[in-house]
Amino acid sequence: MAGCLSLVMNTACFKQLEMEEVTPPIQLEVEQNMAGKWYVFSRDAQPVPTNEKHVVTYEAGWKSYRSQSHEGLSQNWMSKSGFSCTVYGSEITEKAGSLEYKSSVITISPTEMQADVVEKDGAQNSSHRFVLRKDDADYSQGVVGLWEGKFEKAGLPTADDHRWEFRANGTYVYYNRDTVNDVWVANPDLSADYLVDGKWLAMRREDPLRGEIRECWDISIEKERMYWIALREDSVKGRFNEQKELSKVK
Repeated sequence: MAGCLSLVMNTACFKQLEMEEVTPPIQLEVEQNMAGKWYVFSRDAQPVPTNEKHVVTYEAGWKSYRSQSHEGLSQNWMSKSGFSCTVYGSEITEKAGSLEYKSSVITISPTEMQADVVEKDGAQNSSHRFVLRKDDADYSQGVVGLWEGKFEKAGLPTADDHRWEFRANGTYVYYNRDTVNDVWVANPDLSADYLVDGKWLAMRREDPLRGEIRECWDISIEKERMYWIALREDSVKGRFNEQKELSKVK
């Protein structure tokens, strides 16, 4: 699939990134490199399932914006949620209400950052070591429209076609094909919305029978084609890739 690489990787490559002891960068080095959009590459030396990823954007000033679907203490949906941001030495602190992220930067370059991140939400807290990579791609406008395609699970293509209509107001409609009558039928969702932060797509919909369904993808767009790839994980299959290739419907 064009523009997509496998996300299932040997964990040794993640551990190698995080095992060396280094001197933390000085504040000037952090400030010179932190501006931009950062994507999670690994968490605690392990690849991160795409549904559990988050995206953080730092703007000179400093301000930060975070997007997530399932990740974190609260499991809250965040769509470019704003935080106040301060930098002191090699430490980045972001705050919004009772939620705080304190990132102790271990290494940073124009394209990669490694940090120990403590998340606090009231009395709760968690800590992880993240490797993040910067990417300036932005598909938030390009995704708008009607798209059609099949998808693959663990490398096996499905027989059914599907459609997603992404609207500029942040909502979407998921369609199934009625092959008997050869028509497209909108899924009777009670609600459905999405966010695109850079190259990361998150969707959630309220199915009347199945309840809330969330799924996230790393995406790329080349002319009239859109490519989705995600790392999934379950107790039976372990980790596996899921992919979609979609064409824009005119």
